[in-house]
Amino acid sequence: MNLESDRTPIRLQTRATERAIVELVEGWLQLMRLFYTETHYAKKLGEKEGLEVIELINSDIEEGIKPHVKPGSMVKVSRQARGQRALNMFLSGALDPYTMFKELDMPNPGELADRLVNWLQGGVVSSEDPDTLKADQYATDPLTQSVERANQENNAFQAGDNIPPTPPEYLTEEHVKLHYAFLGDKTKKLDDEDRDMLQAHAETDKAGLANLMVEEQQTNQGVEKEPSEQPKSREAEVVEEKA
Repeated sequence: MNLESDRTPIRLQTRATERAIVELVEGWLQLMRLFYTETHYAKKLGEKEGLEVIELINSDIEEGIKPHVKPGSMVKVSRQARGQRALNMFLSGALDPYTMFKELDMPNPGELADRLVNWLQGGVVSSEDPDTLKADQYATDPLTQSVERANQENNAFQAGDNIPPTPPEYLTEEHVKLHYAFLGDKTKKLDDEDRDMLQAHAETDKAGLANLMVEEQQTNQGVEKEPSEQPKSREAEVVEEKA
């Protein structure tokens, strides 16, 4: 029985199968109403192979309930057709990666789904959990660390702590801007002393950032920073002695 055969016998066989399933389930329901006077337990396998235990008792079975089989749901679909349908649904955004790989009968669909999501989100080839990978990348990003450092310092000053100047590796324009934004935010409650300390801290960070930018510019231009005092040559010492 397949889709490539003549559809008339397939349709007749499908209807007969559906009727048989309805009659079978109706018989099960009648037996459950009669004999399930105590709680019975059944195991149900979920989509991701998770096991769920459900409780069954005759009082939960409503009178007049009838099983329903969706017409055409018993028609056997070929592996190729099922895979193509899953692929089309994924490309249209109607199916998640895990279900797509499962419908394609691919081994380790969870691992493949994680690899696909990591590649689509950041061009990273990894089977690690996408949320964990994203959190690791977020934590190691220099700009992110700089912003978090500024927020921590602002909260510390608001609590009355005096924080030393920010280390150079955390100094960025965004870091300094967050300090001044905190100072200008009227919703942030700061005592006068805490505000003065934060203001001084922001000015120090601003000056430190300016120095870093100058040093970086000199490095890019290949200019070495001149020492404050150059050692005198022997000729210069002789001239000074003669003078």
